[in-house]
Amino acid sequence: MGTNTIIVSPESGKRVKAIREALGLTQVELANEYKCGQSTIFRYENGVREPSGAFIKFLHDKYRVSLEYYTTGKGPKFETGKKTSGPTDVISLKNTIELQEGRINELERKVNGLIREVYVLKHGVKE
Repeated sequence: MGTNTIIVSPESGKRVKAIREALGLTQVELANEYKCGQSTIFRYENGVREPSGAFIKFLHDKYRVSLEYYTTGKGPKFETGKKTSGPTDVISLKNTIELQEGRINELERKVNGLIREVYVLKHGVKE
């Protein structure tokens, strides 16, 4: 091995993907929350690049990801016993609500588009 070789654990990538999926986020959504490109999340999940310490801290601080789960794969993915309150919890909750509202709006647009398509197919004319 050369001096510039980085050993990447495929297990950490699998855990990043499991965490993201448990949060119900796409790679793009998680990348937007972390302020990085989607390709970075892809590389983390596929074992191309080891997640940075800053990324692991972000997951822990924002989503209460268990550091034990992240490092060992054991135990629950998310911390539940620790009760904290303060600005970061409020901000995290606000961000989650905004993200879900965005998803709802996108789904509403898709449903309305489908309704228009059905109307056109059924009546043969545009509204």
